[in-house]
Amino acid sequence: MTTITKEFAQDIIKGHGYGVAPSAVEALARIALASLEDDPAAIDERASFDAWNNEDNLPIAGVGAKNAAWLAWQARSQLASHPSPAPVVPEKMIADPDADVIDPGFIAGWNACRAAMLNSPSTSKGGVK
Repeated sequence: MTTITKEFAQDIIKGHGYGVAPSAVEALARIALASLEDDPAAIDERASFDAWNNEDNLPIAGVGAKNAAWLAWQARSQLASHPSPAPVVPEKMIADPDADVIDPGFIAGWNACRAAMLNSPSTSKGGVK
C-alpha cells in the first residue's frame, strides 16, 4: 500500500514524477490532496475534553459530576461553533482520446455521482441530507 502525501499529490496534479497523469489520476490526486488538507468534520469529545482539561490546567478531579459535565459542555460548545470545511466535489471527467484504459461506463458513473453531489440538498452545517 502506498502512502499519499501532500507533496506526492501536488506532484501528480502538476504532472511531475510519473509522466503525464491521465485525467482520472489527476482528479483522484485532487480529492486526496483536499482530504489531506481538510480538518476532520467529527469532533472527538474525549480528545477535546482532555486538551481543555490539561492545557488550561483545570483538573476536575474531585469536582461534582454536575459541575464537571457543565464545564465539559461549555468547552465542547466552543469547539462546535467553528465552521465545517466545504464539501469537495470532483471535477467532471472527460474522455481522453490518448488513454484507452478508461472505460466509458466508468466515466459516465463518475459524472453521474458528481451530478448527484452537486444536486443534493445540503444542510445548514454543510452536510447532505
